[in-house]
Amino acid sequence: FDFGCGCGRNLKNLLDLAEWDSVYGCDISKQNAEYAKQWTEEYYPGKVHTWESMGADIQPCEENTFDFIMSHIVLQHISNYSIRFSILTDMYKCLKTDGLISLHYLDMDRSSAYYEESNTYQNCRVENKQFLIDDFKKIGFNNIECIIGNDYFINKPSYYIKGYK
Repeated sequence: FDFGCGCGRNLKNLLDLAEWDSVYGCDISKQNAEYAKQWTEEYYPGKVHTWESMGADIQPCEENTFDFIMSHIVLQHISNYSIRFSILTDMYKCLKTDGLISLHYLDMDRSSAYYEESNTYQNCRVENKQFLIDDFKKIGFNNIECIIGNDYFINKPSYYIKGYK
């Protein structure tokens, strides 16, 4: 499952790189979700399912559905902490036992809100990987790892976090 699937690039990558029976994705933009399905269907007919997310969860999906959940440079665009935490909690519910979650956050710029600030309409910045680790622990993820990298295009920190249910 790809949260914030955009045009479908990572849905196709998932199917290119692993033998998944099917992949799922949602995006806050109905047009993106529809385009992602249409584009990836050209390569993998019948294996792609997408929908529009209402923004505070990943619904509709059943609990214990996915073996793997990912999101690539999406969550930093959700500046409201409680909404980000709600999405992470929903991801946990929809992940199967022993399933893996892998998320990538990118610190955008210094004018962005700090990780736990809310009610702003801008990007957020993490600045401390412990914030991500603590949220994963609160929700119930285990075997958590977080690596800090550097985005070479904007020369800002990137946070790669993974955990298991």
